[in-house]
Amino acid sequence: MAATTAGIEGGARSVSFDERSFFLDGRRVLILSGSVHYPRCGDPSGWPELFERMRRNGLNCLETYVFWGEHDFDPSEPYDFTGSRDLFGFLRMAGENDLYVILRIGPYICAEANYGGFPAYLRDVPDISFRTFNEPFMDEMSRWVLFLADRLKEEELMYPQGGPIILFQLENEYDMVSDRHGEEGKKYLEWVSGLQDAIDLGVPAIMCYGSTVGVLETINSFFAHELIDDHRIRHPDQPAFWTECWTGWYDVWGTPHHRRSPESLAYAVARFFASGGAGVNYYMYFGGTNFRRETSMYLQATSYDYDAPLDEFGRDTTKSMHLATLHRVLEEHWFPMFREGCNALTYELAPNVCSVEWGALTFLCNDSSEEYTLEKGRTLNPRSVQVVSDTSEVLFDSSLVDSANAQVQNLVPVELFSGEWQTAKDPVGARSEFEYDTLPEQLVLTHGRTDYCWYSVPFTAHFEFDVNKMCISFQGADFFYVYINGQLVGRSQVPLWEDRFRNRWTQDPECPGFEHRIECVVEFRAGDSMSMLDILSCSLGMVKGEWQLEESQGLEDEAKGLLSVPDIEFFGDGGRSGGKASLLGPWKASEALQHLPRKQDWSHLEGKEPSGPTWFSRKFLTPESSHPLVLNLQGMNKGIIFVNGHCLGRFWMVLGTRPPVAFLENSPITTDATGTFTQSNYYVPRWALLEGEKEDNDLIVLDETGGDVEQIGFLEVRYRS
Repeated sequence: MAATTAGIEGGARSVSFDERSFFLDGRRVLILSGSVHYPRCGDPSGWPELFERMRRNGLNCLETYVFWGEHDFDPSEPYDFTGSRDLFGFLRMAGENDLYVILRIGPYICAEANYGGFPAYLRDVPDISFRTFNEPFMDEMSRWVLFLADRLKEEELMYPQGGPIILFQLENEYDMVSDRHGEEGKKYLEWVSGLQDAIDLGVPAIMCYGSTVGVLETINSFFAHELIDDHRIRHPDQPAFWTECWTGWYDVWGTPHHRRSPESLAYAVARFFASGGAGVNYYMYFGGTNFRRETSMYLQATSYDYDAPLDEFGRDTTKSMHLATLHRVLEEHWFPMFREGCNALTYELAPNVCSVEWGALTFLCNDSSEEYTLEKGRTLNPRSVQVVSDTSEVLFDSSLVDSANAQVQNLVPVELFSGEWQTAKDPVGARSEFEYDTLPEQLVLTHGRTDYCWYSVPFTAHFEFDVNKMCISFQGADFFYVYINGQLVGRSQVPLWEDRFRNRWTQDPECPGFEHRIECVVEFRAGDSMSMLDILSCSLGMVKGEWQLEESQGLEDEAKGLLSVPDIEFFGDGGRSGGKASLLGPWKASEALQHLPRKQDWSHLEGKEPSGPTWFSRKFLTPESSHPLVLNLQGMNKGIIFVNGHCLGRFWMVLGTRPPVAFLENSPITTDATGTFTQSNYYVPRWALLEGEKEDNDLIVLDETGGDVEQIGFLEVRYRS
C-alpha cells in the first residue's frame, strides 16, 4: 500500500507499507525512533550532540510534536521560528545526521504541554469549541495546518523531496475524548481526514489511540505486544508500529520522581519485535527541560527527564546503553524477519512462556512472574526475553544489564558565587486602578504573560470574642496565598491533584475539583474590624486535555484565578464559630510579577528573611569544566529562576507525598521514596551562561514567599561507568 506523492516533486522517493513493515523507495526498513521535543532542548547548540548520540545508540529516526503555542503566542505578531523554536532547522539537522523524522503536527499534541499545544489565545475566540465539529475551531486549525504544510514543502523537508519526514500525524489520542464529543466528534474526525488529504504531504498519515479514514493506526502503551493481536484484527493490512513506547513517566509537583527500569523497557521492546512489531518510537528518548512557563501543562515539573534513555542533560544512562545492545542485535538480524513470506513459528513452552522463531533468530519469551528453566538448563528470568542465534548463542538478554553499560551519576558541590545577595520586594495587593463588581478571570487579565495575579477587596467583621483562626473557601485554579492587612496568613494545601475531577481513569471520590479551603492563623480582638484581603493567584500551567476538567467542560472552559467569591469564616478557641466576613467590594485585580526588577529596585539583603513575593539576585562564575550544572534550591519555596535574563523554569520545593495517578496502577512505573522532593535540582544549561571562564553571570530567583538564599548552591553532574 503506497502513499501518494501527488503534489510533491521528486516522486522517485516514496514511503509505503504492507502488513509487515514500512518501505522506503521500495526497500523494507526497520524503524527505531526516539522522541525529542525541540522546545525542551533549550537551544539549537545542543541538537548535534543529541542526534549523534541517537545514531550511535542505534536509532535511525526522530519523532517530535509541533508545538503550535510556542510559535503563535500573540495573534498580532508573526509566527516565531527563532532559537529553540526553529522547527524547520531542527528537522533539517535531524536529516543531516541521518535520522528520518516522524512529525506529529497535532495541533492537539497532549505531550504535557501547556494547553495541549494550542495557543492560549484560542480560548477567547468567540463561540469556539475545541476538537469537535466547530467552525471557529476548524478555521483556526486549518489556518495553522495549511501554513505549516506549505512551509514544510517549501523547505523540502518531506521524504519524496529528499527530506527526512517519512510519516506525519494530525490530531492525537482522540479516543481519550471521543465520548465527550459524540457524533460531532465523528464529523470532526471526518473533517480531519479531508484536511489530511488537502495538505498532500506525500507520506503516510498515522494516528494513535483512535483513528480516522486513510490513516495508519499506531499503538501507545507500556507493553505493545499485549495489543498487537487486536491491532491485526482491526487493521490486517497495516504494520504494527509502536508510536509511544513509554520509557518512564513525567513528574508533577507533589509526587516522587517516576522511574522505569532498563530491564522492563528492554523486555517490552524485545517482546514487541518477537510478536511481529514493525518499528518502535521511544517516548521519550530525551525529555529535556521545561525552561519556559509556556511549555508545560498544569502541575508539570520543570524537569521533563521522564527517566528517558538520555537524561535531562542529554547524556547516556544505563538504560540507553542497555537498549543500544538490543538495537545492534535487531539491526544485524532484522532483514530476514521482515522478508516477504517470513512468518514466525511460535511454540508454547509453558503457560506464559514461549519460543518465537523468525528464521535464524529465536526469541525466548517469559511473560510470567516466575523463573523458567529450559531443558538444557538455561534460565529465563521473570518478564524477560532472550534473543538467541541459530547457533544457540544468547545475543541479548533483556533482564541482564552488562556491567560495562552501567552509568552512575554523581552530584558534586562547586563554589561559583561571587559578590553578595541582593533583594527586591514586590508589593502586596492589586495595583490596578480598575475596579470590578464581579471577579475577573485571571487569564483575561494576564493573557499568559505571567503566572501571577492579585485579587484585593476590603471586608468587615464583628466579633463577639477574640478569634485566632480564619477559613477561606472558594473555587479557583491553581495555587493561592492569602494575606490579611499585608501579612501572609495562609496558602493552598499541598500536594495538589493532577486529576482534580473524576474521569475514565480516576474515580477517587475525594477529587477536589476547583474547591479550595485554606485555614489561616489570624488574630482579631472582639469588636468591629475592617481589614484588607489580598489573594495572590499562581498559575501552574494550562491543562493538557479535556479530561483534566469537569466532564461537561471542554478546553475552551479552562480558567485560572478566583472562580467564585470567597466565603470567610472565623473561629475562636476550641473551634467556636466567630461569624463571617462581609466583603465590601468592588474588587481590584491586576497581573503581577511579570517583569524583572529594575536596577534601582535592588538593595543589599540584610537581617531577617523577607516574606511575601521577593526577588533575589547574585553573581556567579562560569564554571571551568564542561560537566552539566544544576542549581540546588534547598531552603527556598516556590517561584521562577532566571540566568542572564533567560527563564530556566518554575521551581517548587514541594515534597512528593501523593501516589502516582490511577492510570499507572499495575504499570511498570515505580517512584522514588515518598516524601522526597519532586525536584530539588534545576538545570543551568551552558547556552544560558556567558562565554569564557570566570565570567560573572546574573542569577535571579523569584520566590513567592521569600526564602533562605544562603542554602542555595551549585552542583556539577559527573558520570562514571
